[in-house]
Amino acid sequence: MNKKGKKRKKIFDHYLQALNVIFTNVVDFAICPLCLNRFNSFNDFSLEHVPPESQGGKDILITCRICNSKAGYTIDNQLHKQELVKNFYENLENSRKIKFNLPGVSLNSSIEHKLRSQFIIKISKDNNHPENIKKFEAVVSSYNENNNWHECNFSINKMIKYNPFQAEICYLKSAYLIAFVQFGYRYIFRDELQIVREQINNYKTRTINGFFAKNEGLSEDQNYLIILDEPFKALAVKFGNKYIFLPFLESKKNFYKSLSKYDSTNLEIRGTKLSVPTKTELLFDFVKI
Repeated sequence: MNKKGKKRKKIFDHYLQALNVIFTNVVDFAICPLCLNRFNSFNDFSLEHVPPESQGGKDILITCRICNSKAGYTIDNQLHKQELVKNFYENLENSRKIKFNLPGVSLNSSIEHKLRSQFIIKISKDNNHPENIKKFEAVVSSYNENNNWHECNFSINKMIKYNPFQAEICYLKSAYLIAFVQFGYRYIFRDELQIVREQINNYKTRTINGFFAKNEGLSEDQNYLIILDEPFKALAVKFGNKYIFLPFLESKKNFYKSLSKYDSTNLEIRGTKLSVPTKTELLFDFVKI
């Protein structure tokens, strides 16, 4: 058995141990934290990185192969693409190739960052079809003659398309799994966590609001958990400059509906900070709560 196989079996055995504490009868299966299906072998599971491996996540738990694969090519992939686009625009000290789109014409171009939000777009005749250059010159001439550049609509493509909502769902999945690693099955078996799993698995349609809050003033250096006391009872998981909110022990019923009255862009939160777990803990499963 290779190193990854041994790690999967070790985590599988820890799942088994936790479930044998929870259930009165002896069990010989582990439960995937995402779909809650039962599996009898560690070979039915894959190592899961939280956050995704492309974001520097660590493989600290296992999920079933079906859930792991589904998330990998859907929401995990959307978050990876989002980060590629973000890094592209944040690192424009050097020239980058782009597509520059004006009405009726699209041109191979390059973009450079100058001052703050100022950029220079350069269009080379050598890298574009002559007909497209003529169309571009005609468009520019028309806007110059009519002095109506303020009406011009243009766009810049990095040639990477992604779904921002599905990228948010990836953060929700990562927060949920980190909470599971820390607190265990007793936590995710709570009724209020069912809606979270439904949103993760039905990633194309929004079923809950308010779970995602971005704060540009947050340091992006450290990830952690916070058991919130204010402004509401919840568990918050910090990723970079983002908070993901999950219902916790004293959260209100209809938790996500209750968050609608808060301004997610200007939240002042207080609570107990916890480090992100580095291994599968499942703390609630081995103690009375």
